[in-house]
Amino acid sequence: LKNYYPLMEFMGFEDRRDLAVQMCRAVVDAGEPLDTVEKVTTFFKFIEPSLKDQKDAKTNVSAASKMKFIREQELVARVFHLVHSDDTDTQYELFLKVRNVFGKGGTHRIKYTIPPLVFGALDLVQRVAKRLLSSEDAKSQVKWKPKKLFVFIHQILVSAYTNHYPETAVRLFLKAAAVADSVKMESIAYEFMVQCFIAFEDEISDSRAQSRAIALITAALERMSNFGEENWETLVGKCVQHSSKLLKQEDKARALVDSAHLFWPSSQGEEGKARRNDRKLLKLVQRALKAANESMKEQVELFVVILNKCLFFFEKEVPTITVKYVQGLICLIQQHLPNLDVDMPEGAQTQAYYNNTVKYIKAKGARV
Repeated sequence: LKNYYPLMEFMGFEDRRDLAVQMCRAVVDAGEPLDTVEKVTTFFKFIEPSLKDQKDAKTNVSAASKMKFIREQELVARVFHLVHSDDTDTQYELFLKVRNVFGKGGTHRIKYTIPPLVFGALDLVQRVAKRLLSSEDAKSQVKWKPKKLFVFIHQILVSAYTNHYPETAVRLFLKAAAVADSVKMESIAYEFMVQCFIAFEDEISDSRAQSRAIALITAALERMSNFGEENWETLVGKCVQHSSKLLKQEDKARALVDSAHLFWPSSQGEEGKARRNDRKLLKLVQRALKAANESMKEQVELFVVILNKCLFFFEKEVPTITVKYVQGLICLIQQHLPNLDVDMPEGAQTQAYYNNTVKYIKAKGARV
């Protein structure tokens, strides 16, 4: 193979690219791991036309060309999953090599190549953490500890990736925070959550994207259990603040009632119970109702969504969500049902949603 790469240089760009794709497919089909730095370096040299821009490449903005590029990069991402070593230290060194190569691919390639690298590094964190817990000797045997791996992930995400793909960056920051929380590294989990909020504040301007992002942040934060009181209150406060500042009333209503979960975490541990605050939860539900009432569309659907949330809280025995409160919500919805246009698909769906909610209440034999 020593003379194969120089031979490829005599080929045109399209031929080199097609050959690189064929080589990627062959390696993926074979399933053989790239378990040494030498193997990764050699193979990435052969598929270089798929990894970074070439001087002789011609610009082609056709739909077919874009689809070909996407499939090519998805194939490169599949190749990455073959970069594996049973030794965690070697695995990290492999990832360092991969990052150096992927980082030169340009912003249009990192959209597809950086996420699998981050997930691979997070999986490595869990492998290392498990290895460290396996024996006392492991601490001296493991060269690259979880903290170093988290720094590696942090460097990848706070570089150009967050600026160009903030929505995906938010998801990756949340995943990194969740893994850090699971291995009880609070300060690192907190830093990833901070970076998540920075990406949300500085890079996401579209109202729909903001709504999706804050929903993800709320759901991820609710499942974390190893934050201290001060860090937890700071993050929850930020979450509620951004929920209340969403542009559209319907988005605000959904985000506020979702954030109510943060004041009644599902965790049954002592930390989860200590964070429960039924009065603040009720206040957020009321703010969500106010936003829903001020919404010019989806009003009835929002009321039904809030009713379902309150039923959940009622079953979780939240003191402030009483039978009387749930009955009041049902009465409110019934007052607004005549305004619902059931001839429209959205109206019919909302009516069915409410009917199913009522059936659920009756089936549970609830006291409402």
